[in-house]
Amino acid sequence: MEDPLPETSAQHFISNRLALIIPPARPKNVKARAKKRMTRRSISALKNFLDLPLDIIYETFAYLEPLDMLTLARLSKDFRALFMSRSSLSIWRRVLKDTPDLPPCPQDLSEPQYASLMFDKHCMACGSTRGIIQVDFKTRLRFCATCARANLVRGYSIRTHDDMAQLRVAATIIPYSSSDSGYMNDYSSVENSVHLHYFKPELEHAIWELRERSPSKEAYDQFLSEQQAIATRMIKEGAAMQDYKDDLTYAKEEAAEAVADRRYQCILEEMLKLGWETELYAPEYGEEDHAKWEEYLYQPKEFTARSWRIIQPKLAAIYQRTRRRRLTEDLIRRSWGEYIQFREGQEPEVRRTLPPWADVCGYSFLADFCNANYEECSEEQMAALMVQIVGASAGFAMRVEHELAHVIERSDETQKVLCGDAPGSCTPPPSSHSSVCSETDADAARAEKGKSRAEAHPPRPPKEILARAASVFLCQCYVCSEKRAGATRVFGFPDIVNHVVDNATIARSWTQLRPQTRPDGINAARDVLAALGLSEDCSREDVLALGKFVCGCGHYRFEGPLSFDRLVSAVGSPACVPLSTSCWDRSRMCTSSRCGTGG
Repeated sequence: MEDPLPETSAQHFISNRLALIIPPARPKNVKARAKKRMTRRSISALKNFLDLPLDIIYETFAYLEPLDMLTLARLSKDFRALFMSRSSLSIWRRVLKDTPDLPPCPQDLSEPQYASLMFDKHCMACGSTRGIIQVDFKTRLRFCATCARANLVRGYSIRTHDDMAQLRVAATIIPYSSSDSGYMNDYSSVENSVHLHYFKPELEHAIWELRERSPSKEAYDQFLSEQQAIATRMIKEGAAMQDYKDDLTYAKEEAAEAVADRRYQCILEEMLKLGWETELYAPEYGEEDHAKWEEYLYQPKEFTARSWRIIQPKLAAIYQRTRRRRLTEDLIRRSWGEYIQFREGQEPEVRRTLPPWADVCGYSFLADFCNANYEECSEEQMAALMVQIVGASAGFAMRVEHELAHVIERSDETQKVLCGDAPGSCTPPPSSHSSVCSETDADAARAEKGKSRAEAHPPRPPKEILARAASVFLCQCYVCSEKRAGATRVFGFPDIVNHVVDNATIARSWTQLRPQTRPDGINAARDVLAALGLSEDCSREDVLALGKFVCGCGHYRFEGPLSFDRLVSAVGSPACVPLSTSCWDRSRMCTSSRCGTGG
């Protein structure tokens, strides 16, 4: 059960805390609102209203809100005199009492002051209404961020005294600031600490009051107990006011959400009447029109026919763009599936000439196809698209051959440099007279050297390079990454092209999928060829004609008949024993589920 507020007849040692507020060092340029010029008719109407009997005026004002009472009190001098008079006190009390769930008026505030603290929006120091204005209910103040830094300070920051013990006592006779949200003591001011925030002039005044009463212990103790009780009451009243304000804010947010939900449902009904497809008209988060769509639909405003006439053309434009984008995406996914089926139905030699789908998406005619057929696409149109893709992919096979041949050549050059037998890898050191050679002679020597090297090592056609059995590639597709069991999978040409493209995702192009090779992979292939008694430059057809092979290491991963590529994978794997300690038996082609051993 909550403790009752302490009853005391004593008054707080500060009667008017508004007069102690520290104004900003440089007054803010607060633009005054433009006042409407009052006509003679309006002046006459106000004058005639004030001429009415007071009981009629007060009975009329009793139905107003507290903020309306404050607005009328600031309307003119006559209205201020009327509302601030003692005779209007009953009207203020009645208006505050009729406000639902509003806590009682604190003892240290008058009714108009209490209404201003609860419902006004301006800063009490500079008068600004811009920015974040925070109400400090415990200290009965309201500041903007700039003025709060000047008026609300931590207790230990006061340097006008020499006795820290007296500062700790002074902090217990005034309420602390609500800005210390992490401090949850709302029961007694005796627990106040110098580390909390306080109203700076009030804390300095409390120190001065304690010094004045320090000669008399009786007066000092009486003043201390009375002011601690008042501070405790102010803290509890401030906590109650803060709870009311939080509940009021939460209720307003719930009401706004309810209005927004009703508006949303009404707009959905109107869109259904127009025949809009529900799965197509809502842009997803992150899309271009998502923010605008949410802004039009989710507003804390009641739905009206006028508002629908305003936003309907804007929503229609967003709907058409979103619908077209969704249908185009569906058509692209359908085309991808059709392309995969079409590619799988082709012969291997034809299949390797068809690029991944990501490369097909770069064709200009595909965008034209989607723009023309996103509403409806027949099977005949899809078949015509496949034929068009085959015609546009005529240069893919040649491009792949040149790129893969370049990969093999680069790996061979790297291997020769590492072994020290590359042309020009053992260049003799420059002689003592090389410094006197001209740049022209050096350029001519380099050109002659490059010419002789080109004559000694003429470039070979890409097909000849890829046809070698030692030209193997490492697979880096996601299928091999998931299913790889200890050994690196290698493929020759053209199997590597079909394998990589067949397992490509919708977003990966040939540039991203392009396989690579390593010198150790080529060395493993050369070791296998040497064990089989074949030369390094023998073709893949010659090796495949030998049939399948058996690895003599005995590892469970490499049991049974193995293809040449699988055998190279085994040799390059750490699971296989070194080639010098293993035997390799060549076998004939598997027939009737049995592999025979050859010489």
